[in-house]
Amino acid sequence: MEFVGKQNSWKNKIRGKIRLIKELLLSVFMDHSAGVKNYYEKNTRKFLRFHRDAATKSIHQPLWKESTFTLKEAVFYANQLIQKEIEIYTRKTDLTIIDLGCGVGSSLFYLAENLKITATYYGISISETQIDIAKNEVAYRKHKEQVIPDFHFIVADFTQLPSTIPTADIAFSIEAFVHAAAAEKYLAEVSQYLKKGGKLILIDDFINDGIDRAILGETAQKALADFEYGWMVNSLKTTNQLGTIAATYGLQIIAEKDLTPYMRNNTLKHKWIRFLVFSFRWLYDLLPQKSPYFRSWIGGKGKQYCLRHGILQYKKIVLVKI
Repeated sequence: MEFVGKQNSWKNKIRGKIRLIKELLLSVFMDHSAGVKNYYEKNTRKFLRFHRDAATKSIHQPLWKESTFTLKEAVFYANQLIQKEIEIYTRKTDLTIIDLGCGVGSSLFYLAENLKITATYYGISISETQIDIAKNEVAYRKHKEQVIPDFHFIVADFTQLPSTIPTADIAFSIEAFVHAAAAEKYLAEVSQYLKKGGKLILIDDFINDGIDRAILGETAQKALADFEYGWMVNSLKTTNQLGTIAATYGLQIIAEKDLTPYMRNNTLKHKWIRFLVFSFRWLYDLLPQKSPYFRSWIGGKGKQYCLRHGILQYKKIVLVKI
């Protein structure tokens, strides 16, 4: 009996430690998600006003392919890539399409206008500000056009999707995957909500597969850390790492495209941001109240360094649910 008591005591201690680890991990994930939410609550309207073509209501990176001449075309190029993947996927109608990290809905509005199919569109954002802007756009379009596609914009963490969302034919994230508290949580959740044979399309930053992060020089390490800190990045992976994690959840990479050559990484705006961060980072670090907007500049400066030196690549990666 004494042995059994000791054995049960040992098991209880192990269970207690496991429970503590789970609670700590959960608190880390929740803290990160709350940080991402605050980041976009504070910055979304500034991003729309100062950083992109306001008419497109897009926040993501413009891509300047050979035949691109205007900022509007450059911002819409990522949406065109999503559209092509959907058209390759199927010719059938009545699709369910989910934008995970939808911003203010610009990509879904673009798809609804350009896809020659009927579909139900779901946009997920952790930011109430972004969802409010998207819903206001839907209301405006209903007033103006009377009949519009079926849009649903929902405030939620895309690693904890509401049970009311149906399984999807297509899920995609543009510059949102890296914000996930953990890549594993994101991919596990998407796998549950994606139909067999359905596609997941990611357009985002990835570490170059040829780069060993552990042996980067001090300047490169700092630039990468600044990018992750400044842009609330917690799921920065190589393509190989992504593929390994995805396979665990029944997802397989079927295509990838390096979009880095379409980026302009040393414009006057980039140089100006580098100057401001270099000049005032010391003050930012001293202040108890950190500016989320200046924080985004820190991340932007770090990202541009990493892109210019081949540490990061901006890619489109397509996965299928098997």
